[in-house]
Amino acid sequence: MKKADLKFKDSFIYQCLFKDTWETGAEEYNKEVKSLIRQAKDTADFVEKYLANTNWKKEHCYQVMLKEYKYDSVWYYVREMFGDKCRKTFSDAGALKIGTNDLTIYIPNGYGDGEMRYAVLEKSEYYADSIMHFFTTINGKFNVYSYDCGEEITEELTGKFQAYYYEGLVALVRIEED
Repeated sequence: MKKADLKFKDSFIYQCLFKDTWETGAEEYNKEVKSLIRQAKDTADFVEKYLANTNWKKEHCYQVMLKEYKYDSVWYYVREMFGDKCRKTFSDAGALKIGTNDLTIYIPNGYGDGEMRYAVLEKSEYYADSIMHFFTTINGKFNVYSYDCGEEITEELTGKFQAYYYEGLVALVRIEED
């Protein structure tokens, strides 16, 4: 098979399939992708082979292909990133409640009411930026609540964080220590 034979559902995949030469690991990555193209019988076979390579899980194109071709696996992909840092809260307002005595912020969970999950991750642990939706940046000392309509505090955080959400999952990504 040749690159020109690939027929992706989303034309953006063509643009992100190969790395620019200045990107870290571009030469080896591009060489492996070209090899997969040559081995593939058709586009579906190429996608299967590409997504089977777990070394590429953090790649932008991997996430785009996962959303387009294996949508049922996306939630599990994000949940796996949370690892053992995953915590559960409850929601009647479809959000993770954070704040202080004077201010409350509701970070949408992208799903709705019921049990939801969140994780506090370091910047180096977060890689689902092509899947999760950015919501806001929080800077300072704040509480995370166990229920978005309640007052029970689960934990207190300090620092600068970016908040992302996807289908019942919220990532609080620490980008700076306080």
